[in-house]
This record gives sequence, C-alpha cells and structure tokens, in this order.
Amino acid sequence: MHEHQQTMIINHKKHDQWINEGRFTLFRYIDGNLMIYIRDLNTEDSGTYRIGVEGHWYNDMSLDIKENSCCEASQTVMVNTGVTANFRCQYSQDYNTNAKIIFKEGKDSIDIIYSKWRKNERFSISDDRDKNLFSVKITDVRSEDAGVYLCGVWVYRDSYSYSIITAVYMKIMSKVGVVRVTGYSGAQIIFKCYHPQYKRNLKYLCKESGGCSERKYPSVQDQWMNNEDVSLYDDTTAGVLLVYFRDLNAGDAGTYRCGVNVSQYTGSFTEIQLSVKQALAHWLVNKSVHLGDEVNITCQISEEHQVSPKLFCKEDENHICQNINTSEVKLHDLPLQKCFYCDHQ
Repeated sequence: MHEHQQTMIINHKKHDQWINEGRFTLFRYIDGNLMIYIRDLNTEDSGTYRIGVEGHWYNDMSLDIKENSCCEASQTVMVNTGVTANFRCQYSQDYNTNAKIIFKEGKDSIDIIYSKWRKNERFSISDDRDKNLFSVKITDVRSEDAGVYLCGVWVYRDSYSYSIITAVYMKIMSKVGVVRVTGYSGAQIIFKCYHPQYKRNLKYLCKESGGCSERKYPSVQDQWMNNEDVSLYDDTTAGVLLVYFRDLNAGDAGTYRCGVNVSQYTGSFTEIQLSVKQALAHWLVNKSVHLGDEVNITCQISEEHQVSPKLFCKEDENHICQNINTSEVKLHDLPLQKCFYCDHQ
C-alpha cells in the first residue's frame, strides 16, 4: 500500500496453506497470525504494506529497501552426503544482538529449521558478533538436506516481527563409487560412467582440483561432442557417459567427478582417479599402402593389459573415435576401464 493508493497482493481465506503470488508468499496460521515472505527484494518494493485478517485486525508495516547492503545476496554450497556442511551468513552490525534463525524452503512451505526457540540436533549456529556473521554447521549431511536455506536475523516491533534474510543454495552430492584409471602420456583413453537410473538426466565431467566449478557437458545427447581436450558421449539408452581423452599429458592426471544431475539441488557421481604414466612405447603407428592392397597393423600392448579386451577404431574429422570394434564385446558392454586404440593414416 503506497500513500492513498492500495494494491491487493494476496487475498485468501484458507488456513494452514502457503499462498504464492509472484515473489510474495503468505501463510495464515489457525490462530490468525500471518507470515509473509518476499523474494528478490528491489528498491521498488519500498513502501507501506497493510497486513491483516479481513474484518478482524490489520497492521501497517513500512518497508525500506537499502541499496549496496553489507551482505551477500546469496551463495551456493556443494557438499557430499555423510560429511559436515558449513556455511556463513553475514548481517548488518545494526542487528548484532538480534536472534539468529535458519529457515528452509519446502515445496509449499517455509519452515523454521533452527532458532533459539527451536533446536535441531544436526544443526548448530555460532555467532561471531565482532565480524557480524554467524556460522551454520550441519552434521551427517543427507540428500533430504538439499535445497534453499534462508539465514535471518529476527527483529521485533510492537505489533509485528520480521526477519532480514539471505539465501543459501545447498547442493547435495552422493558418491556412488571410486574408480582408478591409468593412462600413458601421448596416448588416448576412454572410460565410461554408469547412471542407469538417470538415463536422460544431464551428465557432466569436472575436475576436483578446480572445485568442480568448471563442468563439461555433452551439448547433445547420443552424439560424440568435443569439449576442449576431452570428448563426451551421453548414451541415453544405457544411461552411460563415455569420456574420451585424445592426447593425454601429465596435466590431465587428477581426480574427476563423472556425475549426473538428479534434481535441481541433488546429484550423484563416480569419483575417477586418473594417473598418467610416461609412455614406454610409441603409441602412433604410421602405415603407407597403395589403394587395393592389404595392410597389417600391429599394436604394442603393455604387459599389464595383455588380458584386457583389445579395441580398434578410426577417428573422424573431429578426432572422435567412432565405430569401435573389440576382441570380445561391444564397447557399450564393457565395464568402466581404460581403453587404447591404434590409428593408421
């Protein structure tokens, strides 16, 4: 409500049900108290609001939106199941002594997770008033902990109270396995990651040393796609992500996540530990033959791979190895492992 002009935002008579209207959410408790949640505040939201129960009572609330506030608007936290999650919430020094509170957005609700009035055995808050921030710790993280948390400071007034909040987006990742893969400098390597229960979900590859912030996705499913130094194939029939390094070097070594997005805030991944050794043999075989002649190609295989299935394929113009033949089974039937090929030009 701005001066003499009133604009109805939400008008609903139902009890115990969250009512959403754009960026505004309202909940009426059975005792008549109301809770209102406003998302993504902007300066145009400043003004006077009338909040009440028609025919019974109302309060006028003056809302002032400040620009360049002290605090981050939001943050994203990514953590694995079973560990302890930590994040920090900054607040203005004006609210140094106010109570701190944690909400969580549900599908149709906004619930109080932790406050001085409501404790949770896996949640704890420590308030550093000198730095104007409080730390939140969640032990034994579970997949259901994923979602949007709202860090708040609770402010009391004569006829109402409110909380100034910032959002924390918590993404929970489940590690389903660990695989160790060995390749050789200058050679190629193919391995595959299984996600059979999420065949059409978006899959990715990232490196742990970069915090997994830079993810490589196949831009098209069921096609080989170049992605800088690595090619990816998202096989939606088998629920498999094929990963192909074309020219291994020492910098490729490290720990990777071969993962899938299960939902907006949850995912699962296989941890790939890739080591790159110095090549003991020449991996490139050059052959020159005349049209119509026959050619025999010999590939040198290290002793440790003598019992592994042997693979043969030809690169296309994008340096992707298609039409793979093996000595035993098709590539899509192979377990996750290292695979080398010979090429002739």
